[in-house]
Amino acid sequence: MLPHSIDAAVIDIRFNRFMLLNMFAAGLLLYPVLKYIRFEVRILFLGMFAAMIIATGIALISFNILLCSAFNIEQQKETGAGMIKAGVLFFFLALFVFFKGIGKLSENE
Repeated sequence: MLPHSIDAAVIDIRFNRFMLLNMFAAGLLLYPVLKYIRFEVRILFLGMFAAMIIATGIALISFNILLCSAFNIEQQKETGAGMIKAGVLFFFLALFVFFKGIGKLSENE
C-alpha cells in the first residue's frame, strides 16, 4: 500500500500535495495529545519511535533490492543512513526527556 502511494505521489503533483497536507495535519493533531500524556508513556513513545526509525534505516541499508520504486539503490542507502541518524537523535531526545522528567518527579516528592 505504501509504495503505491509513494509512486502516485511521484507521478501526480496533486497527490503529492495531498500526502504532505495529510502528514502536516496529523502532526498538528498529534502535538496537543503528546503534550498532556503521562511521563512514562511519553518516554515509551519516543523510545519505540527511535527504535522503529533505526530499524527501518538498517533495513534500507541492508537490502540490495529496491524496497520502493521511488528510489534507486543509492538513494535507498542514503535514506537508510539518514533514518539511522534521525533515530539516534530521537533516542537522545528520549534520554533528555527522561532525565528532565525524573528531575521534575523528584522535585514533587
